[in-house]
Amino acid sequence: MQDTKKVLDYQEKNKAKVLPLLTKNEQKMFNYILKYLIYQKAPLECFKGIPSETLIKGFGSGRYWQPLQNLEQKGYIQINHSYCSIPAKVKERFPNKKGFCKSYRINPNIFVKGYRFTDLQSKQSKRTSNRLLLKTADSLRQMFCNIPPYEIEKIVRNLVTDEYINDRYQDTKLVEDGTYFFSINGYLSDNPLPKDKILEIAQDKSLDALFCTKNRLFFVGNKKTIKAEKKAYVTASYIYMLEKFATGKQLEVLDRSQTNNRLTTLFTIFPNDLLKHLKFCGQDFMQLDISNSQFCILANLIKGFSDHKSKGLLIPIISKLQQLKDYYPSFEKCFDLLLDVNGNLSADVQNFVKVATDGGLYEQIALSCNLTRPQTKTAMFVVAFSQPQYNPVAKEKVRELYPSVLNFVDSVKRALPKKDKVCFAVLLQLIESFVCIDNTLTALYKSNIKTLTRHDSFCVPNDSKEKAYPIIYNELTRLLPYGFNLKTSWSYE
Repeated sequence: MQDTKKVLDYQEKNKAKVLPLLTKNEQKMFNYILKYLIYQKAPLECFKGIPSETLIKGFGSGRYWQPLQNLEQKGYIQINHSYCSIPAKVKERFPNKKGFCKSYRINPNIFVKGYRFTDLQSKQSKRTSNRLLLKTADSLRQMFCNIPPYEIEKIVRNLVTDEYINDRYQDTKLVEDGTYFFSINGYLSDNPLPKDKILEIAQDKSLDALFCTKNRLFFVGNKKTIKAEKKAYVTASYIYMLEKFATGKQLEVLDRSQTNNRLTTLFTIFPNDLLKHLKFCGQDFMQLDISNSQFCILANLIKGFSDHKSKGLLIPIISKLQQLKDYYPSFEKCFDLLLDVNGNLSADVQNFVKVATDGGLYEQIALSCNLTRPQTKTAMFVVAFSQPQYNPVAKEKVRELYPSVLNFVDSVKRALPKKDKVCFAVLLQLIESFVCIDNTLTALYKSNIKTLTRHDSFCVPNDSKEKAYPIIYNELTRLLPYGFNLKTSWSYE
């Protein structure tokens, strides 16, 4: 009787919070904007410019503005209507002069007031005949939240306290010198600035400056407002995730990226702090992670390419690299940077290969460069993703440890035909997908083992671990023959 009352109260509470319904076209536009903001890795509480050309590409000329206006009026999004376009003739005379486009963000007020992502009607993923996606969908159906829906909000609010949010921010005095992107009252900067300059801007405007360690971003504004909005977004997104898995709607995201071939599901982006509330086939589940995955792959690429040139050996990931015609010539052209005067891999490269394949790369860098683990992961993220000319202090510390490796990575980026800062990282992600999804996950499915991936990790139910482990180990040994390290953890930890 008490449970029935809780269910009715839960339904009535949600009924009162439903946002105005959207038309099919408005829903399509909302999903398009949300996907764009997530793809751009913009914090959802920040305005982000979306060029009109991008909207025209998705909706056609003259057909995108009305649904945008409707979304703004109904309270789903906020629009900064300021923009500056540069006429072609002015651009010819002043090629460095830049304009800016209108910017958008998901309305934070709907979450501060208690609305949830589940109130935003979402579109089911398209049906697919792809065998891998069908097998993944079958596994996803077996992953569910063991909390009654009416208890979810209480559990999340008990987790996402003021202290929980405070832990995401670091005293600005402890932030290392370097250049950072920043947000002022929700408006994200187009370019990074030195830390001191950002703090100076905050002081001049009599605003607070907070540094978020999760996305390495400065937030400038009213401290209470910044933290209140962050808390509202985190709370809403956590409730959204748990409710999807509690109500059988976990298949709403199921796709493979056309850029890096990654398999994306709601489970791949599920917060680690909530994993203990999920059951896989009614059981706890084991996670097997490839330690420092992408740099382990880079180490195997370097050693494999060396043996391919000197001994004619062709391991699977080198064969895959040869198929990636946008990347192979640049990799080959710059390879000599990894060699010493005798034509062998230089000492720092050999050390990098050993440590990366043993799984202790982050630990060695943290110890040798006097960095914390989060600083180390951020530095290596910069190594993979940033433009070669971007050299913050932490990256330069890593360069002192592995000079040949970083010079090689930066040179490959410069040599790539696509002048895009993320191309090298995309190369590593493509090979990671080849290793983890196209081969290892496929082998697990052939053995009828329910499995879900989180990019570089494999999750299997407790009663399948004995059968799954040798399959994963053997596939990775075949694909990464120069070494790798598997780290085991459990969902309840």
